[in-house]
Amino acid sequence: MKKSIHFVSSFEGSIGEITNDLYNGLRKDFVVTRETLSLPTKKEILLSHLIHEKIHNECRNEFESFEKKVLIQPIDGTTIQEKFINYMNEYDLIITPSKSGKKIMENSGVKTKIIIIPNFFKNDEIILKHDSYIDLDKDISGKIVFYHESKSNWNDRKNIEFMYEAFVRAFSNIEYHNKVVLIHKDYDETQNHLIKEEIKNKIINLQKSYKYPVSIIKISQNLSKEKLKNLWVRMNFFLSFSKIEGFCIPMLRAIIQNKTVICLENEFSGYNDFLDNSNSIQIPSSYLKAGKENFIHTKESLLAECNLDNAIKFLNKSLEFINKNNHINKEKYLYENVLEKYSKSLQNL
Repeated sequence: MKKSIHFVSSFEGSIGEITNDLYNGLRKDFVVTRETLSLPTKKEILLSHLIHEKIHNECRNEFESFEKKVLIQPIDGTTIQEKFINYMNEYDLIITPSKSGKKIMENSGVKTKIIIIPNFFKNDEIILKHDSYIDLDKDISGKIVFYHESKSNWNDRKNIEFMYEAFVRAFSNIEYHNKVVLIHKDYDETQNHLIKEEIKNKIINLQKSYKYPVSIIKISQNLSKEKLKNLWVRMNFFLSFSKIEGFCIPMLRAIIQNKTVICLENEFSGYNDFLDNSNSIQIPSSYLKAGKENFIHTKESLLAECNLDNAIKFLNKSLEFINKNNHINKEKYLYENVLEKYSKSLQNL
């Protein structure tokens, strides 16, 4: 008889995307239900994707009614608030996507068994050629494309304003200003609308200060997966100045397709599991304290920062590596193989 799993997870962003794939994939080996969609058939395994404070307070009786409790938890801070450490210690198993996340939780005082199961890509995300994409071709034809995509674009941790400024200052008023372009796949985040507009206006004014400004294309509308793949295949570089990442699926998708990733050198980021100086460009950085609590993390959490001159220098040098031969163990991150790890771990509870 199949074991029963009940999912609790957000439907939004990358968390929702990963949960949907796990929910559909695990149905082969388990009876799977999901919060707000269906009631649990049995109280066997509760699988919570991200820690939810409400579960441990308002829904404590429901939480305790499950035989086994499993938490999927990416980590994008270096110190964890004590109350969340206590919540984590109420689970039977924690799954995290990177070595750094496991180390951070253990160093913070999490005693629950922690295993590493990475995030994944699907074979249909590897594409060798592209079809036409609306009006984009005439804007980028013959250009070197830098690309950025994230489901939480306007979170301060993503450092979008710095990315824009570094790109504009690196490539404006030079002989190949019209040979490079930054495409930013934006996502609608209503709560950050004013921040988004403020940053956009600052960068437009910066571009106006140059006689020959470099171009930035921001795509804000929702796109189908097929149209997104048409963006991915066009990129030469995936660009991110994020101050810390628990994993970063867009970086994985880029490196799988032999694109060059440009990011900050940060020992606490989960992308170190598949990126290093041999297959990516990592800009030296220093660390600053966050100064404020962010979700489960304390204001003492360390975030990577690099200075603007260094960012400009590495962006200019990046063009030397446009045909860099990147390497990665693709089998380790293939969806079917990652799903098998999930299945075995949950079966063995």
